[in-house]
Amino acid sequence: DSISSIVSSQKLSNFQSNNGFMITGGVDKVIKKWMISYKQLNSTTDRIQLKPSISIHAHDKDINTLAISPNDLIVASGSQDKLIKLYNSNDLTLISTLKGHKRSIWKLLFSPIEKKLVSCSGDRTIKIWSLVDYLCLQTLEGHTSSILNIKFINSGTQLISSTIDGLIYNWLIKSNECINIYDSHKDRIWALCTPNYNHKNKDIFISGSSDSIINIWKDITVNE
Repeated sequence: DSISSIVSSQKLSNFQSNNGFMITGGVDKVIKKWMISYKQLNSTTDRIQLKPSISIHAHDKDINTLAISPNDLIVASGSQDKLIKLYNSNDLTLISTLKGHKRSIWKLLFSPIEKKLVSCSGDRTIKIWSLVDYLCLQTLEGHTSSILNIKFINSGTQLISSTIDGLIYNWLIKSNECINIYDSHKDRIWALCTPNYNHKNKDIFISGSSDSIINIWKDITVNE
């Protein structure tokens, strides 16, 4: 069955201690955990044979997106069944189920600075969830079409979100306010990319669209 999302350990130390792993999910509604050692990553053989160490039935419909927390302790999955599920990354036991979206979940993102998870959906909203009590803390509204992707910029203080109508929204998280809309693409924007959180250019992001165009942007709202 088709694989729709792959994520891997965020901490290099886990790979170096042979505790590195990746998580996969797709149309079979199953999440699998695969262990990867540092030795395997540096292998000179043409192909490495991996077998999943854990496999669980996670959702009732296709899995669209996966995410791993910065400390590698939590795995999050989002599905066309409108649910977000959180798992212990060690054994994939269920921690909590987050309910609130009215359509498919398209992207999940852990905050780099707070114990929060961000989700976007076909219901045209972005939700910010607490990883302490697993409640919805904020809902960002204003999109007029399905939201396909989200990324943090400016050290996690702002969010950018992309849509099927070719727009990118820039959100100031603390105020729930959309502070800019970028209109350059002519088709849905599936791909967003930002520099590493430690990179000096925290206001730069890149977008890729079904219009076959890649745009590089610089956010100037902080300077304003």
